[in-house]
Amino acid sequence: EACDPDESAETVMDECAPAISDYLDAISGGDETLSSDGPQVIGSYLDEISTAAGEDATELERRTRSNEASEAVQTYLTEISSGGVEPPAGSGVSSYLEALSSGETKLPKSGEELYKALGGPNDSYLDNLNTPRTKVSSDGMANHPQAPSPRSYAKAICEECTLADEPRESCIAAMSSYLDYVALMGSSVRDHEADAALVEYFEQTAKSLCGNAVREYINEVASSGKAPSAASLLLYINSLARDKIKAPESGRYISINLNEFENEDYSK
Repeated sequence: EACDPDESAETVMDECAPAISDYLDAISGGDETLSSDGPQVIGSYLDEISTAAGEDATELERRTRSNEASEAVQTYLTEISSGGVEPPAGSGVSSYLEALSSGETKLPKSGEELYKALGGPNDSYLDNLNTPRTKVSSDGMANHPQAPSPRSYAKAICEECTLADEPRESCIAAMSSYLDYVALMGSSVRDHEADAALVEYFEQTAKSLCGNAVREYINEVASSGKAPSAASLLLYINSLARDKIKAPESGRYISINLNEFENEDYSK
């Protein structure tokens, strides 16, 4: 109700920005559960005010940007609700909405881009993802986020994880987010396409047919409820790519390697 794209810029700053900020604080603190409506409403609003700013684009380009923005909002809100990153300051929300509505900035293409646009700390998005994902809400119950469909994770892994000299932070974040979700919610949320995307990337990186080992490891994550940190995952992928460790022969082998990397400085 507070965020009407037809309202004046003054109303946006006075009513909409505080409403969005309060919602992000609520899902971060466990006072409200992230539902499918939240990301959808916020994503639609961002799309509306961006389009109203007069973007010079075709209908297809606008639709593509809108879809990317929706995925970005879903990913970002999921990270906030699960404790992966802190919610932005109210001033960050206000500044971003103003910049978007004036045409100074474009719709976000990823959760990382939205995080930075909202005034996230100068350290990397990956640093802020390197935290436990299960937190306790005010009633003492574990607060498990209602994340986007696992197919969203599959799409993110396929798009972000391409072979390169160094894995991109967005690739590590995509894989880490899926494994976190499986760890939190169990094997019932596993998705064949997301698993296949992980297998393909691992096999290409390790230059070995290690698909069974990767699937075994995902099984272990689901059953143990413990996912690797983004930092240890980055170290592991780098080591595989540089042939510093051999291709995994089992899920247990992956787990052992990741545990060894857990306390290392991934920036080295």
